[in-house]
Amino acid sequence: SPTPVPTPFPVPTSLPAQETHPSAPYDYTVPVPASDPAEASWFSDAAFLGDSLTDGLLLYSGIRGADNLAYKGLTVQSIRTDKVIKTDSGKVTPLEALGTKTYGKVYLLLGVNELGWYNDQRFYKAYGELLDLVRDAQPDAQIYLQTLLPVTAEKSASHAYLTNDKVETYNALIAELAAEKEVYLVDLHAAFAGDDGALCPEESTDGVHLTKSAYQRWLEVLRTHTVSE
Repeated sequence: SPTPVPTPFPVPTSLPAQETHPSAPYDYTVPVPASDPAEASWFSDAAFLGDSLTDGLLLYSGIRGADNLAYKGLTVQSIRTDKVIKTDSGKVTPLEALGTKTYGKVYLLLGVNELGWYNDQRFYKAYGELLDLVRDAQPDAQIYLQTLLPVTAEKSASHAYLTNDKVETYNALIAELAAEKEVYLVDLHAAFAGDDGALCPEESTDGVHLTKSAYQRWLEVLRTHTVSE
């Protein structure tokens, strides 16, 4: 007698959507995905730590409510030692200022002034120590670690260390830090780098710092890359 032919299993026309669970661990190895724009009040309990780039964001983007703990020239080391933040009782370091009140979010962008360092692991170690100190100061806050912005092609070609190759090297280290320290990674570089990996000249005033409209676009990147509390 002929061998019976087995009935094939039906092939679904589409795969079911992956089921998500609130208790599932967050994947800190990838950047924060795009989200619906947060309300302006999202930043009312946020602190921003960084150098002159972050200072420009707080001055020119139109952000409201956030505390500006940034200052020109700061590095992952000097942010702990330079007393540049004015308070009623005198000047304190940005890290000291961070511990004076409770924040819901802390945003960090550092590394541009460190591009001239010859030891990349020194940068990695110092930034990791800073993240530990930030978490000690704000144990309940969401910590957002931003990748470095690109520089213009002209700046990259004419400068000894402010190059886009070095920026990419440091951004790889920053991504490693986000995974290791379990903080949220915002890929600011991807939002501003052109096909050549450089910052558009029309968006910069000097090859490094941004125009007002570019600072406003930076704010939109932050508003559309948040993690639900």
